[in-house]
Amino acid sequence: MMIMLTIGFTNHVTVIPLLLSKAGRDAWLSILIAAIPFVGWVCILYFINKQLQQESLYTWIRRSTNKFVGNLLIIPILFCLYMMALVHLIDTQTWTNVNYLQRTPEWVVALVLVIFCVIAANGGIAPLGVTSGILLPFVSLLGFYVALGNVPKKDALAEVNVLVYLSDSGKMKLKWYDYPETLLP
Repeated sequence: MMIMLTIGFTNHVTVIPLLLSKAGRDAWLSILIAAIPFVGWVCILYFINKQLQQESLYTWIRRSTNKFVGNLLIIPILFCLYMMALVHLIDTQTWTNVNYLQRTPEWVVALVLVIFCVIAANGGIAPLGVTSGILLPFVSLLGFYVALGNVPKKDALAEVNVLVYLSDSGKMKLKWYDYPETLLP
């Protein structure tokens, strides 16, 4: 449930609107292009995880090297992790201020988010899993509510036009009635 909630928030709420605002209907193509390095990254992580044999990276580096080299490798990793956390904090704080807390000072929202994150980190993975299990049904129901509420405002033919593919001549086709042809070999 934690993975579903994380993917829902990061992709559906954060990434997809930004992607659609920049790429428009061609946004699906960027996903295909991004899949190539993603597959390579997954292979690298799989190889590293196999070598670690369920040992933490920090413990493995400390065991495999001396203290100086271990710190030389760990410090940049920690710096990157803290920078990613800072970027996510700023994005979440900005999203929260823009969407529903316009009159609340930004530092207050950031401070509350940091306090929640520290409490969650100190609690461990179990409370996060329980919280996700409680929140996911409500988030899903609200998502369906928003989707069904927006149905009258959507153009059905425009939604079908997203099914774009290359024909034999190499020209782009945007006709919704060409969809059955994509099922042919």
